[in-house]
Amino acid sequence: MTWTYAGTPGEATADELRDAVRFRIGDTDETDKQITDEEIAYLLDQSGDSVAVASIQAIVSLISKYSRQADVRMGKTAIRAGQRASAYRSLLAQMRMEQTILASVFAGGLTKSGKDSMASDTDAVQPAFSVGQDDIMDQDSTNPDTEGS
Repeated sequence: MTWTYAGTPGEATADELRDAVRFRIGDTDETDKQITDEEIAYLLDQSGDSVAVASIQAIVSLISKYSRQADVRMGKTAIRAGQRASAYRSLLAQMRMEQTILASVFAGGLTKSGKDSMASDTDAVQPAFSVGQDDIMDQDSTNPDTEGS
């Protein structure tokens, strides 16, 4: 099990993705390691390399870890796992709020150029209805239904 942090969060390489997750969850102190490189790689793989989703899943994992641990006091020294779990719950709420804001509603076709762009995008879901979809097309003279009218 390894733990590395190069301080280069980004999205170009696996190392940058790992550092981005570590940066977002605050796991950047080598003397207080929280989650392994392999665990982060797994979360990134499961999330399709989404740093935001992998970070949220890492926080959920850490909440679970610290929620199972008891607070310990030895003389003047106290280890409060409950406080860590609580702090991670607050961080989780903040990250989920950020995701909600980022996943805001998109309204396309508000401008002529935007409408043209959406209509020409073969990957975009096209509307089920359009203006003129039920218009009767001009019939030519070879159609037997129009002869003699």
